[in-house]
Amino acid sequence: MVATIGLQFLVGEGASQGADSISDAQTFSWDEMRLALHFPLLLFSLGMGSFAFLGRERVLARTGTKNYLLASPALQPLTNPTAHFAYYMKDLSYYVLLILTPVISGMLVGISLEYFTNVSTPLEYSSIPRTWVAMIVTLAQGLAFSFIASSLWLLGGWFSKFTPVLVIALGTILGLGLVDREYILWGLATQQPDGLLLALPALIASIFVAWCASQLVRDDFEIKVTSKKEIFLPAYDRLQFLGKGTLRLLVAKEAVDLIRSGSLKKMIVSYSVPLIVLLMMAVSRFCRSTYSD
Repeated sequence: MVATIGLQFLVGEGASQGADSISDAQTFSWDEMRLALHFPLLLFSLGMGSFAFLGRERVLARTGTKNYLLASPALQPLTNPTAHFAYYMKDLSYYVLLILTPVISGMLVGISLEYFTNVSTPLEYSSIPRTWVAMIVTLAQGLAFSFIASSLWLLGGWFSKFTPVLVIALGTILGLGLVDREYILWGLATQQPDGLLLALPALIASIFVAWCASQLVRDDFEIKVTSKKEIFLPAYDRLQFLGKGTLRLLVAKEAVDLIRSGSLKKMIVSYSVPLIVLLMMAVSRFCRSTYSD
């Protein structure tokens, strides 16, 4: 609601923007505002959509007071692909009902204040349904893309190496504007004046991508007994500079947990991919400016 009220000043239609000293460069266009709506929403959904990583962790972390949908194949006659696709639909419904719908409701309240107070907004009631549908498309796309990326990652082999490279390439292409943003941000394309007819195909495509990703999830939630090489004592011996107290034991134990859990690999990838995208954008723009000069 507050953002809707302040929108008039961002797009240059507020009373404070009437001064001659205020230029158009100090405000945002509607295209820029749409991009600012969909791009962060896509990043949010990408961060929330790593479902395929969670299956075994949910089985191991299951307690008597919590029932995880992703853990159900380990306890019931249900396949992992079915459970993961159901989890995608559950998460999509959850975010639509408890995040996007309250946001749209706040926008409606902000517009309604125009009839009771002196506050004015540049939005119309007719734009609200289109915005709601476009945000749903962006959310569904982000969840589906994140889901299929994590599914390919779990397959191992060259898939785990190809997935980060693909993400870096797509992020760089989008950041540099090498292709129209509407081709990558389906929700943004839906919100264009003639793009409403794309909403249903884009939503179906996102759900289909999520279904394909669920078929890549393996049925390997069973706990297998495996032997591990001794790494605690070597790690403990290398930490002589910490003395012989409790701190040395704790640090050695944490090092073993970090290595065997595989968290280090996930963290390196999750942090390095965005940084590499920014680096590629900076290098490309530097090369462009040098070439033009």
